[in-house]
Amino acid sequence: MGGQFSIPEPEPIEPRPEFPPVTQPPLVDQEPADWPEPEGFTWVDSDPIDEIITPDDIERVRERVYDDPRVQDALGGDRPIGVDPTVIEPKESSEPPLLVFLLYSCASRNSVEVTVDLNSMDIINLQSVPTQPPLTPQELVDAVSLGGQAIGVTYGPDLVGRAMGIMVDDPSHELFGHRLADVRIGNPENRLPRHFALVDLCDGSVIDAGDVS
Repeated sequence: MGGQFSIPEPEPIEPRPEFPPVTQPPLVDQEPADWPEPEGFTWVDSDPIDEIITPDDIERVRERVYDDPRVQDALGGDRPIGVDPTVIEPKESSEPPLLVFLLYSCASRNSVEVTVDLNSMDIINLQSVPTQPPLTPQELVDAVSLGGQAIGVTYGPDLVGRAMGIMVDDPSHELFGHRLADVRIGNPENRLPRHFALVDLCDGSVIDAGDVS
């Protein structure tokens, strides 16, 4: 293990979080910048993730964590919502690698952080945290679909929807703790959205929708 390696570029996730920026006037035939190589750059040795834990192992640990009674109790018995966990490499050879899950429940409006020892596959820490995991790819797809239905549009090459997760920070607000998505719908070539929708993914409802003024 060890040695120089590169992390492959991740595949793009659709729908994209937001429309690209608008430049006036538009850039035409932009030549790539010829940036000089940085000076004094040093590669850092690290272990490829697959040598620490494989994707299949992650899925096995995920199901074990999701079905754990302590996690179920902390999340009110609801099926957890969470993106891919974080792998933490040990600083010392005597320490185990860790897998950290950030999970959320719409039923309890609660988030928990679950830490798993990858050597023993045991949960070594579980605590409530005041934040939510980012929207999952499926939640983004669902938000775009619900927003389009509310506005009554049909998606195609000339009309696309893109969603981005938002949070309410005020505990006294009625939407505090909800899984919310801001959906923008428009022509990808024009880059400016024509319609919007605010979607509550916990309830599967559209709170507000209309035309962008």
